[in-house]
Amino acid sequence: DGDHVLVAGPARSGRSTALATVGAAAAAAGLAVHVVAGRRSPLARCAADPASLEAVEGPCVVLVDDAEAVDDEVVASLVESPRPGVHVVAAGHAEALRGQYGHWTRALRRSRLGLLLRPHLDLDGELLGTPLPRRVGLPLVPGRGFLVADGEARLVQVALPG
Repeated sequence: DGDHVLVAGPARSGRSTALATVGAAAAAAGLAVHVVAGRRSPLARCAADPASLEAVEGPCVVLVDDAEAVDDEVVASLVESPRPGVHVVAAGHAEALRGQYGHWTRALRRSRLGLLLRPHLDLDGELLGTPLPRRVGLPLVPGRGFLVADGEARLVQVALPG
């Protein structure tokens, strides 16, 4: 309880697909899934009004696409004042997230848990407080990056939803 996940990467890195995969896995496990996304997001057709999350209870997963553009007090409260069984998985553009100092995503980054897709190897590790390797033996294609947990970064390929 209380852990949240950050998915970060540049444009066309697979952030929205990673969120959809997490949502599909959560739904298959019997968890409620709530989506907050802008209209340009592939997840927009499933999106709810952020205000509807005020009464959300666990166990559930709240997916937030384009997190750097979501400036909503309800979403911020889910991250900054955790509720039992409510987990936020937010995706955003890594460069924008690095520059957000007063935004709710700063609190989300403190979980030090996330996925860095097609990362800038010198800069993006700081998003989750974990250094990334200087070299990778495989090309960093969309959906490939580093899963960061417990201060360790492991190279992974995200599965497609469904």
